[in-house]
Amino acid sequence: MLILIFSATVTNLQQKLEGLQTANTLMKEDIRIAKSNIVQLQQENLNLRRDKESLLDQHHRQMQVRLSSVNQSELVIVSI
Repeated sequence: MLILIFSATVTNLQQKLEGLQTANTLMKEDIRIAKSNIVQLQQENLNLRRDKESLLDQHHRQMQVRLSSVNQSELVIVSI
């Protein structure tokens, strides 16, 4: 009787161990995928920040040109 209980306990523990090993393997794969996604998102974030800075610089230059143009127009009107 004791041998049957012991055998059942060992079998039960082996099944639990196999289940945990499978879960561990799946979690490791999930972590690998998540890390890959993080790297991709960080690169996308960097690209978007660079694009934003470029657009802001371009807008700033356009506004300077327009402001300069307005100032030139005022000078012409004043001198008439």
